[in-house]
Amino acid sequence: MPGAADGSVVVLTGTGDYLKLAQLMASALNSISGGGNLVSSSVASGSAIPAAPGDGKTTELIVVGAGAAAANTPAGYNYVVNVATFADTISASNSQLLSGDMGGYFFLSGTSTIAATGGDNIVSAGGSYMVSTGAGNDTIFGNGTGTIAGGDGTNIMVATGGGGNFIISAGVNDLVVDASGNATVQALGNGTGILGSGNATDSLTVSIFGDQATLSAGAAQASVTISGNNGVIFGGSGSLKVSVSGSNDTVAAGSGPATIVASSSALVFGAAGGTMQFVGGAGTSTLVGGTGGTEQVTIGAGGIAFGAGTNNHSTITSGIGQATIFGGSGSVVNFVGNQLGGAIFVAGSGNETLNAAGSSTNNTFNSNSIASASQTFIGGTGNDTMIAGAGAATLTGGAGADAFAFFNQATQGKADVITDFDATKDSVYIIGYDSTKSASFLQNNATGPAIAGTGLGVTLTLSDSTTITFSNLSSASQLNGKILYG
Repeated sequence: MPGAADGSVVVLTGTGDYLKLAQLMASALNSISGGGNLVSSSVASGSAIPAAPGDGKTTELIVVGAGAAAANTPAGYNYVVNVATFADTISASNSQLLSGDMGGYFFLSGTSTIAATGGDNIVSAGGSYMVSTGAGNDTIFGNGTGTIAGGDGTNIMVATGGGGNFIISAGVNDLVVDASGNATVQALGNGTGILGSGNATDSLTVSIFGDQATLSAGAAQASVTISGNNGVIFGGSGSLKVSVSGSNDTVAAGSGPATIVASSSALVFGAAGGTMQFVGGAGTSTLVGGTGGTEQVTIGAGGIAFGAGTNNHSTITSGIGQATIFGGSGSVVNFVGNQLGGAIFVAGSGNETLNAAGSSTNNTFNSNSIASASQTFIGGTGNDTMIAGAGAATLTGGAGADAFAFFNQATQGKADVITDFDATKDSVYIIGYDSTKSASFLQNNATGPAIAGTGLGVTLTLSDSTTITFSNLSSASQLNGKILYG
C-alpha cells in the first residue's frame, strides 16, 4: 500500500480478518493515492507525531521501527498504518487503523475502524466502530455501537452500549460478553462461551454454528438458533426463544417464559415455576418439566420423553411420534390430540393425575411401585390399557375398548376403582394371584353396593387383599365373560 515520500509499505497481516477490513483499507488507500489525494507521513515508534496536514487531502500516518512505545495520534489523520516491529500502544480518534503482524494495544474513539490482524492485540473502541482481528489471542472491548469480529485465536470480546453491537466469534474457546445493550452474536468456532446482559430491556440474538458452545442469557430477552452439536443454553430471567437443529444440544429454561423448537434431538429442562412452549421435530427429544412449572408440548415425528416435575401442570399434544410420559408428585399431565402417535404413561413417585381424556389414540398407563402413592388415570376415545400398581389407583378408561390389568407382582393390597367399566367392550386381566381361585369365585364373593344410596359399586377382593371396585356397576353378573383370571 502507499507509503511516505511516494514510496510503498508492506503490511503483514497474517490470517483471519473476517470482515476483510485490511484489504478494504489497502484498496481504498491505493485508490486515493492513485488519484493524487493522499498525503502520507512516517514516524518512528516512540517519536512525537506531527500534526496532520491541513490541505484537505486524505491523510495517512505510518508508524515504523522497534520502539514498542505509546503514540497518541493527533486529530486529522484519516488512516494509521502500524508496521512497527514490536507491539506499540496507539490511540486514535475518527481514524481507520491497520496493524501488522506484531500485535499491539489500540484505543479508538469517535467513528473508527481497526484491522488488527496480526499477533495478539488488546483493542478498546468507543463511539461507533468496526473491529476485526486475526489469528492471535485478542481481547476486544467495544463501548458504543459497532461490529466486532474476533479472528481464529482464542478471544475475549466484551460489548457495552445501548446502540447495539454485532459480534462475530470465529475462534476456539472464545468468550463473548454482552455487558449491556442489544447484541447480535454469530458463533462460528467451537467452544464459544456467551454471556447475556443483566438488563431486562436488552435483547440478545445469537446464531451458533460451532460445536460445544455454552450460552447464559442473563436478564436479556434472548433469541437463539443453534445448529452446532453438544451445546448448552441456559435461560435467564428474560424471555428465551431457541431453535435447535444440532445434535445432543441441551436447553435449560430460566425463570422467564421459554419457547423451544427442536427439529432434532435435544435435552430440555423446564424451570421451577416457569412456563414453556415446546415443539418437537424429526428427532426424539427429552423434556424434564420444572417443579411447579407449566409446559405446553407439541410432539414431532420423532416423539418425546417427558418427565413431569413435582406439582407440574402440563399439556402434551400428540403428533406422529410416540410420547413416553413420566408423572411427578402432585403433577397433572394432560395428553390431547388425534395424531397417530399415542402415549405410554408411567406414574411417578407421588400422587398424580395422568389425563388423556382429550386424546383419540391408544394409550398405555402404568402405575408405580410405591404403596403410599395414588394415581388417577383417565383415558380418551382410543383403546387404552391401564395397569394398576402398588398404590391406590382410580381408573377411567374412556369411550374405547379398554383393558384394566392387575398383576400380583405389582399390587400391594390397596383399593383400586374403575369408574366407567363398559361391559360391552372393556376387559379385566387378573394375573398371578391364588391359582385355586377363578373369575367365577371372585364374582360369587363380590360385595356391594360400595357407594351408599346408589345401588352401585361392585367390589372384587384379590388374594393379596387388593380390592377392585367397579363404581358404575350394580351387579357382579355384569362382569360375566369380562374377567381373564390366570
